Amino acid sequence: FVWAYKQRTEYDWVVKTDDDTFLLVENLQKAVLTLDPDQPQATGLHLRTWETSSTYLNGGAGYVLSRGAVTRLVEEGINGRVCSDHLNFGPGEDVNMADCLTYLGWLSQGF
Repeated sequence: FVWAYKQRTEYDWVVKTDDDTFLLVENLQKAVLTLDPDQPQATGLHLRTWETSSTYLNGGAGYVLSRGAVTRLVEEGINGRVCSDHLNFGPGEDVNMADCLTYLGWLSQGF
């Protein structure tokens, strides 16, 4: 996400998927067409954890972060160290990302 932050003038949305995900870009473009990419927004397939029943965006299926979301995630969450206890980009990164987004005070929406 730090790399995406450095490239943020080149895109509106960033897609995070696993390596076995098939993405129809045209459908994704239609899904985010009415959303403002400069606002911190995250969207994707919502799942619930067994332990707490909290929701998170499924990383395997993929989730989408707006330019505004990437900017806030990096500036406040990573560089600002707000989410340093929540971010782990290994197994379970999608649940950790949801914790970070919640800690930053904004929620995601599902497709």
